[in-house]
Amino acid sequence: MLPHWNKRFMPAALVALAVGLWLLIAPKPDMSLIGEVTATRIHYKGEPTPAAHVTVPFTRKDEAYAIANIAIDLNKDGKFAAYETTGGVQEEWLVKNSRAKVIEGANTFSFGIVDADVPTRNHFDLVAMLTEEPVEGWDGKIRAKSAAAEATIASFATEDFGDLFIAHPENGGAGGILGNFPTPPSDAPAPAPSRPQERFTTPDAEAFMVDASAAGGDMPGAAAVGAAPAADAMPAAGSDFEVFQEGVPDRFQDTNECVPTSISNGLHWLAKRYGFEDKMPKTQEETMNELKPDLGWRRESGANMRDKVLPAKVAFTERHGLPIYSHRIESETYDPDIVRKIAVELKKGQAVEIAIGYYTWNEASGEWERQGGHMMSGVGAFGSNGRTYLGVHDPLSHESGALDMYPVDGARMFNYRYRGNTAVFIEWAYAQSPRADWVAAHPPKTALDVSGFESGNLQDVWFVEMLKIGTAWYPVKQFHKFTGPECDRAEHWHANTGTAWGLEFRNHGNYFETNPEKVNARNAPTVQWADTVDCGAGKTAQVELHNVMISRAEAGALVAQIVE
Repeated sequence: MLPHWNKRFMPAALVALAVGLWLLIAPKPDMSLIGEVTATRIHYKGEPTPAAHVTVPFTRKDEAYAIANIAIDLNKDGKFAAYETTGGVQEEWLVKNSRAKVIEGANTFSFGIVDADVPTRNHFDLVAMLTEEPVEGWDGKIRAKSAAAEATIASFATEDFGDLFIAHPENGGAGGILGNFPTPPSDAPAPAPSRPQERFTTPDAEAFMVDASAAGGDMPGAAAVGAAPAADAMPAAGSDFEVFQEGVPDRFQDTNECVPTSISNGLHWLAKRYGFEDKMPKTQEETMNELKPDLGWRRESGANMRDKVLPAKVAFTERHGLPIYSHRIESETYDPDIVRKIAVELKKGQAVEIAIGYYTWNEASGEWERQGGHMMSGVGAFGSNGRTYLGVHDPLSHESGALDMYPVDGARMFNYRYRGNTAVFIEWAYAQSPRADWVAAHPPKTALDVSGFESGNLQDVWFVEMLKIGTAWYPVKQFHKFTGPECDRAEHWHANTGTAWGLEFRNHGNYFETNPEKVNARNAPTVQWADTVDCGAGKTAQVELHNVMISRAEAGALVAQIVE
């Protein structure tokens, strides 16, 4: 028989035990994924603009979290809530359910500041949270199933891009006038799409080839050799989709160098991915300097983004004998489907440049007036919860390697941080891609992150990034890198779930086979690998990692095993 005092306190003990067990098994936020978050205010020629951004670094890749929310207590009242100020209403839930891409690097998210007194304050409380799904009515409290970080920002850093952007509002040009305009209304209609009448020509006056791109129809294209592939279907409007190109350079520009910088980013990425670096100048600086005369570039005015880009690319391609073609993605300016069309080109493994225009609203005429433009590298396109986003490498940004995420509605890009007091619209987008015959002989050395497309294949085959264990090859997304006291303290691979599924290529031909017919006839069997202690699947410096072409049947067999 239990003592009397045990009986008396048994309910309390059981409650305490239950609470303790719940604390042990309840989901907890991951506080290790997000690194040190910083905040920056954008200035133009010494004057603060309405734009600011936060930089969210990640300690590792993670596919689980795709939605970002960020709040900063700007008025320091101890809560995260909108408040009235002399400039209007200042939001403190600054990044609302934005698409995020958790990479080995950082994302930046931009927002507006209307409270003129923010620069007089310091030590702002900040909460950044990543979740799988959007959140509603967020008050800054960290959810259990999330990755999050809490911090106190001593002050906003200052970034002034005035010296990189000389006023030059010529139609089609880069550079612009950004100061002292009334803030454009957010509900003003987009500029009316227009299709240029001119036909672009090569330097020797030969018309460009007509290509069938994502935009469809008869439109200016460019191909030094070979023909553009048939258009692929866009992801459905309002659907969730993703395509991201890892490893695209993110070079910082000098004054008015956005066009040659962006083009050189893409050309050098293509050369590395498809194995024609020997045909390229050794450095991006050399490439940029060679492109400048082709672009008609001048320091005081930059390059014309409308008329000069395609001729410059074709001239450069012909001089170096590059196995690529170039084209403009859309047939009209301000294309309302531009993000989904960019996604198609990125999915093909093409390098993309995005040309934006800066516009102010003329109340009297009820029309937009162009004040200049800018070009950047498009490296990611996303559909998330009915909205579309672009991930860019911006030559104006000092943060090399960070993926700048922007929401796009139709052709209007919101919260672009180097906009001054203007609105930003996507005017043009360009792409260049290796020829199909070159890719067949030189398969890509890196894989793309692609999801949400009805067709992610070429003639019923896929390129999948895989690592080799013995004579089998395993999709690398089943593994993670780890460094600890074991394995000679070297970085090595471990399976995410303790086992992994792959394809056994022993007696089934060359795993570097790139002929779709032979790949479809191969039908390599699946094989399971169980993780081990110590070095797991091997040291990352020693394990072979390649893009392997696999058939629809092989992919289906793998997916069936992995999903189960």
